[in-house]
Amino acid sequence: MNLTLHGFGEIVSIPPSTLSKVENGKLSLSYEKVAQIAAALDMNMSELLSVHQEQKDGAQSVTARRSVSSPQNTIELESSRYGYEFLCSDILNSKMVPIRISVKKRSPDDFGELLRHSGEEFLYVLTGSILLLTEFYSPVELKAGQSAYIDSSAGHGYVSTSEQDAELMIVCTEVSAFSSESMANDGDRLKPIGE
Repeated sequence: MNLTLHGFGEIVSIPPSTLSKVENGKLSLSYEKVAQIAAALDMNMSELLSVHQEQKDGAQSVTARRSVSSPQNTIELESSRYGYEFLCSDILNSKMVPIRISVKKRSPDDFGELLRHSGEEFLYVLTGSILLLTEFYSPVELKAGQSAYIDSSAGHGYVSTSEQDAELMIVCTEVSAFSSESMANDGDRLKPIGE
């Protein structure tokens, strides 16, 4: 696709001036705008944010990839349940998604419907404590330094049992878990931090 900002703006219904600011690092798009671009291009979020490279001979290649987290490669979003920091987002075609999460909800009743997405998930409690809610098991409390490994396709969620928001490090095995459809299941509008 070889388009000008004006042409691309018409396709995705975003003004060229906004796209120019994004391109030059002066503005970040909201989750809804990124989802709007994906929908206009008939792509899911993981397709939009990755580049596919196929091996011609089928051999596994060494990528020698590395990313050091920084403000430039961290995507921050928030909802009423969680604050998300998607770390090392500059790695394309990643096989896992590292996310630092701030857990805002304090009660299972206040959490709402459990979340589901493809893949598996490892979580480690950095600070505070949480109640791990899962569809097929009784809730279990995890404190700082404890961890769990879960099937993400089963309903799951986290509520903080600390006075402050608990902080978690989560690693999900599938980038497709963060498509516009699955992220919309977070129960409310995701938006950039501070918006």
